[in-house]
Amino acid sequence: MIYSVVDAPVTPELRRQLLGLLPVPDGASVSTMETWRTGPREVSGRGQKGALERARDVRALQAGAVDLWRVPPVKLVELARYGMSAHASTLRRLTEPRRTATVLATVRHLENSSVDDALTLFEVLMATKLLARAERAEDKARLVRLPRLRKAAATVASALSVLMDTPPAGITAPDAPDGEATEVGQGR
Repeated sequence: MIYSVVDAPVTPELRRQLLGLLPVPDGASVSTMETWRTGPREVSGRGQKGALERARDVRALQAGAVDLWRVPPVKLVELARYGMSAHASTLRRLTEPRRTATVLATVRHLENSSVDDALTLFEVLMATKLLARAERAEDKARLVRLPRLRKAAATVASALSVLMDTPPAGITAPDAPDGEATEVGQGR
């Protein structure tokens, strides 16, 4: 059976650590396994710290170091999928070696997904918090420069108005009596 193959290379110390993830610790409302399966929810520095600590704690078990070369990867994925969806109390009620095999496959899956979650949260933080803050600072600087820009635009507008209202020299005014040619801008 696949459970025996997955369970065989697990050391007694690792087995103790894996099964220690299932009970609810004193003062907590959920087991460590439930906590690890829940990804980061808070998009903040505190959430990023929690995501990094979660990745550190999961990787500290070194479940990925267990040599499972005889186990087809698809079987590990199936075990991890079950372990990710079942409650810790359900996992506690499984018989050995299925319980250890399922928890091991789940922790191996969490080793990768916890790092991915931390990196995704970092990307979201960069995009929403840091880059947005830089854009807001740039917008504020642009608004500070705006009064000077308005004044310069008014100066250019008045200069253009004078330039547009003054016809070039040598053009006759259309309202000159009897076809007299007078230069615009000069008195009669």
